[in-house]
Amino acid sequence: MLRPCHPGYVSVVSDFLLAHEELWTALTDRLFFKGRLRTSRKLEDLYLLEGTQGLRGLIYHESAGFTFPAVIPPLDTVDMNTLGEALRSFGKITTLMGNSRVIDVCTAAVGRAPAYRVDYLHMVRPCRAGCFSAENPVPREIYEHLKPGQVREVYPLQRAYEIEEVLLEPEKFNPLICMNHLREALKKQQIYGTRINGSLAAKAGTNALGVNWVQLGGIFTLPGFRGRGVARRLMARLLENLDEQGLGSTLFVKPENIPAVSLYRRVGFTDTGPFSIAYYLR
Repeated sequence: MLRPCHPGYVSVVSDFLLAHEELWTALTDRLFFKGRLRTSRKLEDLYLLEGTQGLRGLIYHESAGFTFPAVIPPLDTVDMNTLGEALRSFGKITTLMGNSRVIDVCTAAVGRAPAYRVDYLHMVRPCRAGCFSAENPVPREIYEHLKPGQVREVYPLQRAYEIEEVLLEPEKFNPLICMNHLREALKKQQIYGTRINGSLAAKAGTNALGVNWVQLGGIFTLPGFRGRGVARRLMARLLENLDEQGLGSTLFVKPENIPAVSLYRRVGFTDTGPFSIAYYLR
């Protein structure tokens, strides 16, 4: 059964989302404010997926088309049918994001293939406050918390990152959109950089701030500085700071990016399973 959310479900919905927050930190970032579920506007975008054993999951659907099924596999026949009916009733869907097995069910229910689909490996690292110490810096490496006033200096790193790692059609890179997104990220997120001989060589930070977990993203080292442990040392610094704040970390990475997967495992991340984003033409 699919049921629209209303204020009477706030406690149940909040408990469910936070109990498994590491699986959908990008969603809790949208739905929570100062540790509490937003009740003024976001509830109308939430639907409860209920089964014989109680709450099986949630579907978050924005009118603009972004859809995140917060459902934990395995799915039984009732779950799949209910999920399919819900997606068909939404009408406009531009993006589907979530566990790959759930996204398989969703894309089948939508009835048309996405224009693009990107598959990732989802990885998590629980908070280890007091148990993790960053590596000692090497000569000529300086670590710093990047601020909004440095947006023009950070821009070349962000541009290279988006073209190499993010954009499905790199030839359509938009400098203005990139600059605006970067400026907002530097205001709201925790982003750190490594400066070598005075120039920024690498960056790493959060791109979603949940309640007890953060999602990491934008982790990038300029090609000329790769293979020297720069990213590992920067990640160690970032994770130490997050540990001190009592926050666990999640991220998703393309499984074919073996150097990145190896790096994340070395600094304490473990695999939770596949994660996918399906993009439909607007």
